[in-house]
Amino acid sequence: VGETMTGIRRTAAKNGFIPRRKAAATQGILATIINAIDLSKLSGIRDRALLLMGFYGAFRRSELASIETRHVALVPKGLLVTLPQSKGDRQGKGVEVALPYTQDQYCPVKAYGAWLAASGIQAGPIFRRVRKEKTTASREDGREIGQMPLTDRSIARIIQNRASTAGFDGKTFGGHSLKRGALTTGMDAGA
Repeated sequence: VGETMTGIRRTAAKNGFIPRRKAAATQGILATIINAIDLSKLSGIRDRALLLMGFYGAFRRSELASIETRHVALVPKGLLVTLPQSKGDRQGKGVEVALPYTQDQYCPVKAYGAWLAASGIQAGPIFRRVRKEKTTASREDGREIGQMPLTDRSIARIIQNRASTAGFDGKTFGGHSLKRGALTTGMDAGA
């Protein structure tokens, strides 16, 4: 399989397709992105929770998209997120990821709680589309929450758009930026 993938990459490179690595959204970059979010909007509250949970959990975009309320438990030290499926879980047993309380404004646990309170979500997918839709429950600001989860591609676009709004080149960021940023930040801290 490895040799086949190497051949595919080699052929793609000959045809002018060279995949670009996405920039790592390290802790400092993430703080800048988070600070640029308008928290008076429902989508801002959602995106803040999405970015912080994605970073602190080092989640892939597909993992973020698949998280449901039943996968998240509030524990004394923060949140315990159980991923029923993960690319890194070769055995298919599920993966538990702990998200800690932090002592600053970038706490993933508090951001998650704020999103649930603002959205009124009690069951099902956590990260959903914020839009005008007649079939969903209405919120005070006139916007509505969809029932279906965001797609992994939607999450990548959210990361790109939020990075652009914060003054970065949004095209250099993507769905993998949160995971890379968390790993890079941990490595720089000696973990």
